[in-house]
Amino acid sequence: GIAPLLALGHVLAAVLVHRRAAAARAVRDPGLLDSLDRARAAVRCDAPIALRSSRHARVPFVTGLIRPTLILPDEATEWEDARLHAVFLHEAGHVARGDGWTLLLARAATTLAWFHPLAWSLARTAHRECERACDDLVLAAGVRPSDYAEELLAVARAAGHLAAWHAGSLAMAHPRQLEGRLLAILGADTRRSPLTPRAAAITTVATLALLIPLTSVRVVAAPGCLGASSACDPSSDTAWGTESAAVPATPETPDAPAFEGEEPVLAIPAIAEPRGLGSAGRRLTDPDGPLAAVTRFASERSHSGEEWFDAARERYHAGRYAEAAEFYEHAASAGYRAGTAWYNAGCSFSLDGQTNRALGALRHAIDEGFDDPAKFQADEDLNPLRREARFKMMIGELLDSDSGETSRNAAVRKYERLVRAGAPEPNELRSAGIDLMRSGEPRLAVEAFTRQYAQDSSASSLYNTACALAIGGRTKEALAMLERSIRAGSADGDDLNDDPDLFALHDRPEFASLVRLADDLSLDTGNWNDDDEGPWRSQVGRYERVANDHPDIGRAWFNLGFVQLRAGRPGDSRTSFLRALDLGYRRGTTSYNVACASARSGDKDDAIRWLERSEAAGLEIGSMAPWDDDLASLRGDARFRSMKTRWERTHHGDKSWREKSRDEKRKDRERIRKSS
Repeated sequence: GIAPLLALGHVLAAVLVHRRAAAARAVRDPGLLDSLDRARAAVRCDAPIALRSSRHARVPFVTGLIRPTLILPDEATEWEDARLHAVFLHEAGHVARGDGWTLLLARAATTLAWFHPLAWSLARTAHRECERACDDLVLAAGVRPSDYAEELLAVARAAGHLAAWHAGSLAMAHPRQLEGRLLAILGADTRRSPLTPRAAAITTVATLALLIPLTSVRVVAAPGCLGASSACDPSSDTAWGTESAAVPATPETPDAPAFEGEEPVLAIPAIAEPRGLGSAGRRLTDPDGPLAAVTRFASERSHSGEEWFDAARERYHAGRYAEAAEFYEHAASAGYRAGTAWYNAGCSFSLDGQTNRALGALRHAIDEGFDDPAKFQADEDLNPLRREARFKMMIGELLDSDSGETSRNAAVRKYERLVRAGAPEPNELRSAGIDLMRSGEPRLAVEAFTRQYAQDSSASSLYNTACALAIGGRTKEALAMLERSIRAGSADGDDLNDDPDLFALHDRPEFASLVRLADDLSLDTGNWNDDDEGPWRSQVGRYERVANDHPDIGRAWFNLGFVQLRAGRPGDSRTSFLRALDLGYRRGTTSYNVACASARSGDKDDAIRWLERSEAAGLEIGSMAPWDDDLASLRGDARFRSMKTRWERTHHGDKSWREKSRDEKRKDRERIRKSS
């Protein structure tokens, strides 16, 4: 029968959890053990709790009824103290409350009464209330609700998709339960005091009184909706319960003309912006505001959804985001590329600072099938929303959806095929790593980017590793890797601030320091002509100060050397480039620039030697050296002509290289040399 199969499934899950716990390594860090003891005291947990870590764990969980054990993911030992404190409080709360026994009884009930939907409903409710009760214990211990919600989201996002065997344990942050828990945590009017024994007894008796008679009820299929009432319309439900559904600006039929014979109607969500409805109302009724623009456009003639969409795109590119958002809403309501139009409306509202309307539009986009988690995670237009709990819940929902799981499985298979094939190309590893990072597998993404760096030693692979670590909640490692990538030549301060993958680091003081470091180490070449030494001379002082402030960073000396070379100081430039080489900075490119400085100084022998060293370091110089004016003094040298003949043979079959103009090749040369 079904009951024995369910019982067997529960037993197998319990055995697997027990084996995972037994194979886990004991945590002996005195600081972590002391933090766990403090958490136990805070929630009045008298039972001792063993602390272990496992590479198989995706999320912290407690297992064991007699001898409880808290299992942490391996990387959790590097988590911030605040996150670990919240984890310890929550999991110690499970032990103090005896939730393991409660869930065991719930599983027994669903096994024996598997045929009755109420048994399954009560079991789910029991599990959910256990988690919420432990959330309340964390808050009662003094953790701020907003801080706890942030930590819970970080743990859930780092976990990604939980393996099935976690169902046999008290996992801290299952994505499917997350939305309700976060709303309860952040709800100011939520009652957090525990039930009194009398209230618990009354609740139990009432539940039994309902359950016993209902066991004789036979469940039959409900009739379908017969009519056009809104009660039968599944689309009449709003996404968050506090927003009104958008009022269609055009008839439902996509082919029908917009606003035919009637005044246009603008959909305004019910939620007020933080600045208040008064301000929003004034903005919408402003003669030059978005409503006026919509009215003018609509009054010209009847427009199709495609015309609304095209007009919205024009306004978006012109930076008129409020108007663009309204126009995209009309395109969506007309049925034209509804998912994309709602998404673009959300982006436009986001850029215009209308947070609630942006979130509402994005919810409509998801409902219309625009459910690519990678797009939501990577789009810089949505950066103003990334601190919003509702937006984070959307990301979690997308990652845990069927399409999210499909993307995740495809990304994992792609990476595994590359590894099995052996010696994958760096670009292939980079692509696989980005797919893994976007699909909710940051740990595998770190592995892919690490493999890439082992092959190409690129600054970009270090930077991407930092992003994956940040997404995975490994903040300390992410900050250290980010600094390493900046020193190696990646990103400037604006890049760091705008990158959605690094938003988890923004609140850390170390991040602000790294932004300043990245700005110091950026090479601003403006639009200056290489032959005009004046502007470059004006910048030498700045780069000298940076190099003196950061004497141990090769990138600082490289930048100084480049500016000195352009400013007509090849001797000083050569000295700076050699200093960068001593610090191990980009050996191929830096050696090439030493050759340029020597050629400018008239030392042909030294220039030829450094060109050879540049090639030996792996830099492909044949596509730039023949056109480089810094090497003009070498063009009559037999050794250089011999090199050029070899380069031309190498590129003989490269039609695109042969067809490039001299100016294009010069631009390629400058791009390679300036990139730092």
